[in-house]
Amino acid sequence: MGISGNTVKGILTLTSGGMDLNQKTLIIDNAATGAVTRAGGYIVSETNTSGNTSIVQWNIASTTGSHVFPFGTTSGSYIPVTFNNSVAGSVGNISISTRTTAAANTPFPSGVTVAGANGINATNSCIDRWWEIISSAGPTTPSVALTLTYQGTENSMNTTSTLGIQHWTGTGWNNDNGGTIGSVTTTGSLGALSGLNPVGASFTKFSSSASHFLIVILNTPLPIELLDFTASCKNQKNLLNWSTTSETNNDYFTVEKSADALNWFVLSTKQGAGNSNSLTSYSEIDNEPYNGNNYYRLKQTDFDGKYSYSDVVKTSCEEETEETFNVISLTTGERGNEINLRFAAAEGEKYYFSIFNNMGQRLKEISGEAVAGSNEIHISNNNFTQGIYLITLQNGTKSFGQKVFLK
Repeated sequence: MGISGNTVKGILTLTSGGMDLNQKTLIIDNAATGAVTRAGGYIVSETNTSGNTSIVQWNIASTTGSHVFPFGTTSGSYIPVTFNNSVAGSVGNISISTRTTAAANTPFPSGVTVAGANGINATNSCIDRWWEIISSAGPTTPSVALTLTYQGTENSMNTTSTLGIQHWTGTGWNNDNGGTIGSVTTTGSLGALSGLNPVGASFTKFSSSASHFLIVILNTPLPIELLDFTASCKNQKNLLNWSTTSETNNDYFTVEKSADALNWFVLSTKQGAGNSNSLTSYSEIDNEPYNGNNYYRLKQTDFDGKYSYSDVVKTSCEEETEETFNVISLTTGERGNEINLRFAAAEGEKYYFSIFNNMGQRLKEISGEAVAGSNEIHISNNNFTQGIYLITLQNGTKSFGQKVFLK
């Protein structure tokens, strides 16, 4: 059975077979936990693309109880997602999609990397399936028990170890800002796993934008959570700064540089924090940058020698004098309690600067007209609590955004 898009305001009853979403969104506009019932039917969300547009949106709002999203595979296996809101606080409209993957969890969603403790691919760290879960309410305070279900054949890790749920925060993998990683041990012998294989976890916050979830082996968690990695030029030297909010078995970082983003050379190494659940900041200076563009990346190496790479960042000391609208540097000061933004612009160019908290609320806005060349904005965060904030800068056509951690 296929659909071209639909909204259910009463009760959806699935009797038999699969309802293929066909890259459409099915909206359940009835908050009751009994708004979806089944007697053998299921909903197919499977796609072969990294951006899954076959979505079930359930308008839950503040309704408590277990809302079961009755997903199934194209082959007929039933793999539901259970979203149990136990506190009467609004979680808004919950949108969920799921898809099976190759053994290395490919294709990855755009902007997401998976480089677990077992090496640079996820073959030996993750169940071969992705879930995307979004709350229209943004970060929320209710307590939610989330249960994800996979096919036994999607366990290609050669293990039946205890599993748990982790999600992508936008820069790395975490257990959702204070949520507790829950786990179960899959049952049955390897190769004979079939039917329902649920893994549960408790969460307190869900994203209002794309939020990707995986089931991982708890004793080989996904990589360090890299909060930021930036490069900027000052006095004809390139300054590199990065910070992590958690590290697992992190031996050291290698800073690599390149003039073309193809051929890489070692700039330096930095000792890692090993195992840490607190903010750790690092910095390096490239005293002899190349003329023109300079590219940098981090190679993170575990104690057992396995490694993974960060995204590549670019800077140029020519940006110090150019008048095209561009961010030159963004720092939080030596004590992490201020914001210093330097940007280039043309004479009289209108700019808009904003600070948002992690709930998407705008806390401060500054607008003005730039001078030719380098401009600076300095903010003291005396009125802000410790946490992660989003800094944005834009003119009429270009926009820049970066997360910072303020103390």
